Amino acid sequence: MKKRFFVLLPVLFIVLAFTGCTPEGYSNLLLFTDRLNEISGEEILLEDYTLYNGGYRLVFEKDGGRVLITAEENENGCLSGVSVTVAKVDQDGNEKAISEKEAALYRQKVFEVLCAFTLSGEEKSREAAEKILPLKGEDLLRTGELTTDVENYHLVYYSNSLCCRFTVTDNYIEKTVTTEKPVSRPLLQYQSLKL
Repeated sequence: MKKRFFVLLPVLFIVLAFTGCTPEGYSNLLLFTDRLNEISGEEILLEDYTLYNGGYRLVFEKDGGRVLITAEENENGCLSGVSVTVAKVDQDGNEKAISEKEAALYRQKVFEVLCAFTLSGEEKSREAAEKILPLKGEDLLRTGELTTDVENYHLVYYSNSLCCRFTVTDNYIEKTVTTEKPVSRPLLQYQSLKL
């Protein structure tokens, strides 16, 4: 009897080690909110979210800055992607400058959302955020798009004249399709005429 117990004991420890501390399945709103609370040190409740078509919205305000967090949910209740947005226009539609405090709040929320959604460590999430986000506040005023993949997550930073938006998408839940950028046709026609 003792011999069987000592043979089964290591097997039991191995099973517990692999299943005891890992989250099961994909991220949902409750897991994401709990993880975001843990990272940010704030107390976000599920009632703080605003429900809209297939997702949730949450506005953070601090030191005069406002940041919008949007979580997209699929039909199974799993979060497929989370976005963080900061506006470049005021409520009247006029252009406004993004202050350093607002830029710092935006970068901080991107880091926190990335860490909470991907369940990665803080160091890994900070590296990924710094890799794709502009480092200076005035660089947020520029327009453009940056994309990268980190493990099984697709990261997109998009900036236009209205806002800056960072999105992280789980590639296992929602497949990202690569698109071809448009090519200048007049330049190609001009080169073919020269030949």
